[in-house]
Amino acid sequence: MERRRFLGLAAGASLVPGVAAAEYGPGVQAVLDRARKAAGGPAWSKIAGLHETGVEDGQRYERWVDVLRFGLRTEVEAPGGKLVRGFNGYGAWSLLPNGFDRAKAPAPTMTQALSEAYFAGYGYFFPSRFDVRSAHLGVRPAGGRSYDVLRIHPNGGEPREVWFDRKSGLPGRMVEVRGTQPLTVEMADWRHAGPVMVPFRYVTTGGGLPKPLERRVDGADARPVAREMFSLPRPK
Repeated sequence: MERRRFLGLAAGASLVPGVAAAEYGPGVQAVLDRARKAAGGPAWSKIAGLHETGVEDGQRYERWVDVLRFGLRTEVEAPGGKLVRGFNGYGAWSLLPNGFDRAKAPAPTMTQALSEAYFAGYGYFFPSRFDVRSAHLGVRPAGGRSYDVLRIHPNGGEPREVWFDRKSGLPGRMVEVRGTQPLTVEMADWRHAGPVMVPFRYVTTGGGLPKPLERRVDGADARPVAREMFSLPRPK
């Protein structure tokens, strides 16, 4: 697969921030409060993790996310075997099947891995859990809709624009700007995953992709995830 923006993780090591310190510009908190309310409200404070299964670019995958701190793990049924990648907040790792072509799924940098874990866990719903800086970039139209656009930058990660639909309040688009080729992810078909709501369809374009990359979620639920799942398995 050419580029797995949300399934690929790098190999490396880093320390997570110690004390959370959210810095929100004018208008940011109101947009985030409305989005969290639309996606489940107080229920977000009662869950510890998210789990989902689905198909991306014709390949089945399974993903686990820790919403309390940095933690992300994906398992992809790649040609030749299972591709497993994880990130625990301190380091990222990969278990690759024999003959796996790294060029088709290049490993992101450590900052990219941290960003992916943050946005996969809806870290912007929890300003007291993560160090982050955010700014309101204004209101922009797209596809017949109007969006509040926030620039959200987790400490140690990369900034992204998150577009919040002014009608529903929910995030509808995420833009990752790198160089001259922005990567855009459209998020749609919001459904319940236990007591909260998450998108069940993602379409990624730009960023050098030769064609749109579609990810469809078959099932999602909120559940605690054992922390060891996010670390490289110990040798037996």
